[in-house]
Amino acid sequence: MTDNRTDSLIPQRGALIAHLREQIQQTLEQRCKLLFEDVDDGFFKRADKAESNAQQEIYFDAMREARHKSKSLESDFITGVLKAFEQLFSPAVLRHRDHSNAGDFGELSLLETDVLEERLAMDGMTGKAQRIYENELHSITHRLATLAKRTDALKEDELPIGPKMLCRAFSEAAAALEMPIQPKLVLYKLFEQDVLGNLGEFYAAFDESLRKAGVLPDLRVADRPGASGYMAARAAVLRRGVSRSGRWIAD
Repeated sequence: MTDNRTDSLIPQRGALIAHLREQIQQTLEQRCKLLFEDVDDGFFKRADKAESNAQQEIYFDAMREARHKSKSLESDFITGVLKAFEQLFSPAVLRHRDHSNAGDFGELSLLETDVLEERLAMDGMTGKAQRIYENELHSITHRLATLAKRTDALKEDELPIGPKMLCRAFSEAAAALEMPIQPKLVLYKLFEQDVLGNLGEFYAAFDESLRKAGVLPDLRVADRPGASGYMAARAAVLRRGVSRSGRWIAD
């Protein structure tokens, strides 16, 4: 993965990493602003459809909780993502990376129902986003690995700005919210719509920053295994999940 071009990056490597970090922070701040603008409406709509006063109150309480803790939730989420990004350039940390959350369905069956529902929701939105942004993520994983002086491409759960890591960081930040699973799933759906569903331009710009800096500048879509059928598959996914304006359409 690494080559002689990496050595030429060393004088500007720190500046490039700082620039990429700023891109991440600015984008996530913008996306979180959009998310929290939609939170009240999201919970109001669910409250209107509630079958009882008690159920309606659950969504009103959740709305107040999310509003009250929106700043800390945003801060914890972005801090988690940036920390993962910074750790990417700390080999000692990467070698001892904790994969305890990467369970399978055998492990999931032992979890409480609420935790299981939350995990399944996260897995679903992660898989959808991975398909939508497959091409962009392929380039970024290879270029970031080169910048981090790795000899192999980053795995899905190692890419700090990948859907899986973003979902994990948001889930960890949302653990501080005191609300039942039903409204929390509404919040996750809004996260999918407003954050994950608006990352196309960010991924393209992030990848372009790496390319312009000389990180694997000749990497092409055709270099990805299975790329011959990529455009047709991507078009099918886009028809199902994204509007013409590029805004995510929730299932």
